[in-house]
Amino acid sequence: MDQRAASFGPFRLLAAQRLLLEGDTPVRLGSRAFDILAALIERAGEVVAKEELIARAWPQTFVEEANLGQGSGTDAWRQL
Repeated sequence: MDQRAASFGPFRLLAAQRLLLEGDTPVRLGSRAFDILAALIERAGEVVAKEELIARAWPQTFVEEANLGQGSGTDAWRQL
């Protein structure tokens, strides 16, 4: 992702600062949720494979399929 902000709805993602804003208000987002959101925005309009998202959010880590819905990047979607 480049240095510019990516905007969607009322949100702006500033990748270089690892910051998500709703208007001018920072949104609390965990690091893995941020990584997943950034990956999806980088590939906007494309299908992003689950394996690619896992590799991005959990590099060099084995992730059990059953654990993905438990406090992982799904928290980001609840917040948005």
